[in-house]
Amino acid sequence: MADGKCAFCNYRVSLSAKFCPKCSHPLILHNRYRLLWQEGKGGFGSVYEATDIKLGRRCAVRSFLRQGFFAAQ
Repeated sequence: MADGKCAFCNYRVSLSAKFCPKCSHPLILHNRYRLLWQEGKGGFGSVYEATDIKLGRRCAVRSFLRQGFFAAQ
């Protein structure tokens, strides 16, 4: 069994898992992107390094917050 890590809490997970058993965050987005780790985080959201499962190569995935930076002002 191959292992990976949750991009949110670094918990060790199986590569076949779709959700982290510790923090419940999704590990695979839209049945296509496996999140590997968080590259950066800012006022509008986060950027993750991921693997495109269909193409078999690395990519970046942006996740935007529901409320942007200016919503708090």
